[in-house]
Amino acid sequence: MRIDRDLNRTDLKMDPPEHLEGAALKSWKYQRYIKDYLRCITSVDDNVGRLLD
Repeated sequence: MRIDRDLNRTDLKMDPPEHLEGAALKSWKYQRYIKDYLRCITSVDDNVGRLLD
């Protein structure tokens, strides 16, 4: 999987800004993806903690 080629609207949960292209678009896609991923990991971590408590 490649950020610039494979991430689509479904993965990003929105359309990228129209004025972005090249490295700027790749960076924007990466930031959207990694923020979503980290939110997911935080949620799992919080809930495992709740379960263990």
